[in-house]
Amino acid sequence: MSAKTRTKTAPKPKTTRKRLPLAERQRLVLDAVAHTLAQVDGEELTVNGIARTLGWSVPAVTRCYQYRADMVQALLDFAETSLDTLYQQLKAHHGDDGLGFALAYVQVLAQFTDTNPSFIRLFTNRVFLGAEPAIGERVRRLHAHWERQLREALKVAILHERESVSFDATSTATILFHTVLARWQRQALGEAGLSPVQEQALWHAVLGIGRDGLKKRSK
Repeated sequence: MSAKTRTKTAPKPKTTRKRLPLAERQRLVLDAVAHTLAQVDGEELTVNGIARTLGWSVPAVTRCYQYRADMVQALLDFAETSLDTLYQQLKAHHGDDGLGFALAYVQVLAQFTDTNPSFIRLFTNRVFLGAEPAIGERVRRLHAHWERQLREALKVAILHERESVSFDATSTATILFHTVLARWQRQALGEAGLSPVQEQALWHAVLGIGRDGLKKRSK
């Protein structure tokens, strides 16, 4: 009776899954949040929903952002930083042409949601509908910040004597920003907006009101 020889097979090397760096995982989470917010059906934003979208466990998501409000705050940080950068670039480009600066920036604000549709619901505070008061307060602060930037742009025109000191920069900036806000509201409701030509005509008309309004009052 012959003995059977056993052939030893080499053990398979253990494969370890390398975890992505935190910054990359956070980027993926925010991409999933942006995708959810951009959906026409208005799907509710939840940590569980983001985990399903990514195919991750809930703890894997919360290691990046603990709460859904944290995710939204991070997206708003991105929007604020992006628009502040564009504001500074336009300021450098237009120099003492405050009216050109304001017109360019109001267009940037208006069109930001065209290329970033996930921000339509954010900028109109339609994500949590009051369930996260800190988000609503942050959005209101951003609105005030953008209106203030428009006002500062218009003041450049007065400073460099391209406009009379009676030019109503404050009221004009408020009206300009509210045309942008109305545009975002229409987008959120799925309503048709003004054409680019109509928008330009509206903004020029607003600047005309700002130029002429206080001149009449100062007489």
